[in-house]
Amino acid sequence: MPQHVIVREYDARYPALYEKEAGLISSILGENLVAIHHIGSTAVPGLKSKPIIDILVSVRSLEEVDGKKEEFERNGYECMGEFGIKGRRYLRKGGDERTHQIHVFQEGDRANLMRHLAVRDYLIAHEDVREEYGRLKEGLALRFPHDIEGYCDGKEAFVRKTEGDALRECVRDGKDIGILLRLFQKEWAGGLAHIFIRAIDETCAKDYSKLQLEAWASAADQDGWADRFESSLTAKGFFLGRGYEVLKEETVFRNGAPLRRLLMRMRKGA
Repeated sequence: MPQHVIVREYDARYPALYEKEAGLISSILGENLVAIHHIGSTAVPGLKSKPIIDILVSVRSLEEVDGKKEEFERNGYECMGEFGIKGRRYLRKGGDERTHQIHVFQEGDRANLMRHLAVRDYLIAHEDVREEYGRLKEGLALRFPHDIEGYCDGKEAFVRKTEGDALRECVRDGKDIGILLRLFQKEWAGGLAHIFIRAIDETCAKDYSKLQLEAWASAADQDGWADRFESSLTAKGFFLGRGYEVLKEETVFRNGAPLRRLLMRMRKGA
């Protein structure tokens, strides 16, 4: 039977439903549990949503979570493995009329953990975005009442944009968005080029023109690109909040487009 897509007004009982389930999850995971959070639309007061409690969990060991499969199943959960996201354990309860979803990540997977929290907090803080998202979901539920894939596809672009806006706001405010700073290694260059281009497309559009974005992204195809990492205007707040200082701000030209960039270093004693 296909999942019935229902979008409702926010229910003030959601926090209590989360707390009850969080207690159950905590008792199952025991000392393996690092942190647990209410996420998703039911964690955002005033947001219309499907009545599903989404729960974000970080643990010390995913293997230990796998070992709790039977205990979760005795409490009504289906254990779905990674279910499309590498490094995740996804569990759901309620069958076709789903009531709860658990997203489990290892504690070191800070990017996945923090992006969920950033989006939740962004929707709480921005009433206009929250209301637009609610209207979108309400309309999609009417169009796809028994087609969860169609419903999810219909809101994908909005969710991706909101995630980018949420992460950019965290960077500007110097908040921890789960980025771990490490010394660069040349073998990471290919993967970083992909991240570099995606970050430009999704997080920097408000700081640079279309021509500048295209010119900037083209740098990843140039020889020696990995030897000259630099900080953008969008990332300035993030690095300042982590002990960096600006050495120089300059304008360079790429493909005829002027780009302002910052050269930064860690302050002594920071």
